[in-house]
Amino acid sequence: MAKKEKTIIKDEEIKEEEVPTAKKVEAEVVEEPIAEVVEEEVIDPIEALTAQVETEKNNALRHLADLENFKKRKQTELESFRKYASEGVLIEFLPLLDSLNMAFLSIEHTEDKNIKYGLELIKKQLESTLEKLNVEQIKAAENDVFDTNLHQAISQEKSKAHKENTIVKVMQKGYQLNSKVIRPAMVVVAE
Repeated sequence: MAKKEKTIIKDEEIKEEEVPTAKKVEAEVVEEPIAEVVEEEVIDPIEALTAQVETEKNNALRHLADLENFKKRKQTELESFRKYASEGVLIEFLPLLDSLNMAFLSIEHTEDKNIKYGLELIKKQLESTLEKLNVEQIKAAENDVFDTNLHQAISQEKSKAHKENTIVKVMQKGYQLNSKVIRPAMVVVAE
């Protein structure tokens, strides 16, 4: 029986020797993180609030910048709308101006000066109104260089009298509204 007790004692001794060592290791490992957690908990709320304030401040600044950009974009759109609002109406009036020009050319050789004078006044009045609305005639004349931004070629013609890619004849006048082409000049181009 004594031997059994010794074995038990030895086992208990071994366990007791091992247990304190394990407890010491656990205590050492656990104590450091607990100390750190306690320190972090004290610092964490302040840092968290500071970070949150910084984030909210950045969000507010970002939203303010977005609002300013939106205002600028809307202002630009409004200015563009005002600048080109009359474009559709003006495009509809251009054929009337063309017809008036053709009528003026057809009566050029007539003897009736009153008709000539009346048509000339109407033409000047219409041109003056278009000028007030910032509508300009596109300059297109014979021997001018063909420009795809301002002219539309309706045909090509072989010509020894004209250089290649120059205007041979203007078939229909073109117009710009505030430097934007609303109708290109219809031209015949030399090959």
